[in-house]
Amino acid sequence: MKKLILSLLVMTSAVFVVAQTVPRVPLYEVFTSSTCPPCLPASEHMTPIFEQYHGQLAIVRYQMNWPGSGDPYFTTEGSSRRTTYGVTGIPYLTHNGANESYSTVSNSNIDAELLNMAEMKMEVRYMIDAANQSIRIRGYYEALKDFPGSLHRFFIPVIENKTVQNVKSNGETEFHEVFKKMLPTSSGDIIVGDIVTGQTKSFDITYTFKGSFRLPSDASDEIDNATEHSVEEFADLHVIMFGQNITTKEIYQAAVGESVDNVGDLERIWGSPAASVKNIAFENSVSVYPNPAFNSLTVNVADAKNTTFELQTLDGVLVDIAPVSYGGKAIFNVSNLATGLYILKVSNGENTVVKKVSVSH
Repeated sequence: MKKLILSLLVMTSAVFVVAQTVPRVPLYEVFTSSTCPPCLPASEHMTPIFEQYHGQLAIVRYQMNWPGSGDPYFTTEGSSRRTTYGVTGIPYLTHNGANESYSTVSNSNIDAELLNMAEMKMEVRYMIDAANQSIRIRGYYEALKDFPGSLHRFFIPVIENKTVQNVKSNGETEFHEVFKKMLPTSSGDIIVGDIVTGQTKSFDITYTFKGSFRLPSDASDEIDNATEHSVEEFADLHVIMFGQNITTKEIYQAAVGESVDNVGDLERIWGSPAASVKNIAFENSVSVYPNPAFNSLTVNVADAKNTTFELQTLDGVLVDIAPVSYGGKAIFNVSNLATGLYILKVSNGENTVVKKVSVSH
């Protein structure tokens, strides 16, 4: 009887440690080209779905140097990612490091994916200085379990949300999440040996794009980052981050970059909310349609009280001010505006949202 009681005491005193987890941010890497005919239906399928999950998915698209003359925005760094996965044909999609058909991208699959958990914390923030063609990035990760292995890499791709000048032969007229530069180095950040529970690392990188914009004639005329760049709009740059086991291709975790406009938010403690959190909520309440606009552009905001709506040229010249109509909507008549890109500025006195809109006739 004493032995039984002792055994029960030993059993009940055991401590079971459950690994800490955080929500997983799915990573989608797409290999494509403006000279690839099948890439058009792939983009037409994926892009509208991805746009419904803005800020929830880490997405990057690498432009390739084939078929034919290849995409003008091809980069050797993007080609290095192609080598990682052994890509031999495009369009080619990897989801968290595993190859999948682009047809698997669906609302139901993404909804299910967003319920998954990861065992690595990760954050990345960035601040753009468009006048100086530079971007400062701060990234962070913390391992919540051991990650054994001989070679791990952490990547911070700089991406342009939308480009329109690399149009070629496949029928696409705009391109999304276009890869521009890999940081901290062209091969990411290499960690040799095991990553152990509690291990952390921070990155603080300022990258300046050199020289002036140049549109290469094709992929064989690749941009030389030492003297030139292919960024169409610096204000349209974006950043993601992800960690990977290079041997198994496992993606540990990804993060969607948080754009900030002041050093205080950029350098705040990891895990703490931004001082500009109100502006984020306000930004999420603003919707614009249609975009591109043909005759009219409608702007809807959840609370239009004391809100102003301005349309400007890219260099800041005021084009029009729209009054708020019934239901909190503002409508711009753009029928007489020249085809091109404009800046929409929505402000409620405390917060301001700036969006790039397109007019097409």
